[in-house]
Amino acid sequence: MIQACPSCGANGRKVSSVTVDAQVKSVDVSAVIPEKEWRFCRSAECSTAYFSRDGSQVIPFSRLKSLPFPKSNDPERRVCFCFGHTVADLLAEPGLKSTIVQACREGQDDCQRLNPEGVCCLGNVASALGEGSSSCCD
Repeated sequence: MIQACPSCGANGRKVSSVTVDAQVKSVDVSAVIPEKEWRFCRSAECSTAYFSRDGSQVIPFSRLKSLPFPKSNDPERRVCFCFGHTVADLLAEPGLKSTIVQACREGQDDCQRLNPEGVCCLGNVASALGEGSSSCCD
C-alpha cells in the first residue's frame, strides 16, 4: 500500500471517497474509478490533490471544485470552506475565528464534503492566523 504521493513523494493524508466524490468536478467524476482509500497531498509545490491507495489514480487539484488551502498562498483563498471565509477575511475580522468555532460546535459545518482536505477547517484557520493547529474538538 502506497502512502506517499506518486507525483512528489510527500506523505498523503487519508481522505474518504465522500470527500473525493464531493470535490471532483462533476464532468470528471465518471473518470474516477471507485476507490475505498484515497490520500490528499498537502504539498504546495505539487499539482496532485488526491491519489489512490495503490498510486494508480492521481487527481490534480485543477480538477477540483475548490482550491485546497495548502495549494496556494493567495490571501483571497478559502480557509473555511463550510462558511466561505478567506484568509483575508480572518485577518480583517479578529472575532471571525470564534464565530467559526461556535458554528462548528453547533454542527453547522460539513468539512468532510466541503473542505478538499476532508477534515475540519479549523486547523487551516489556526495556521492562517499563525496559531499552530486547532480543531473543532478543542
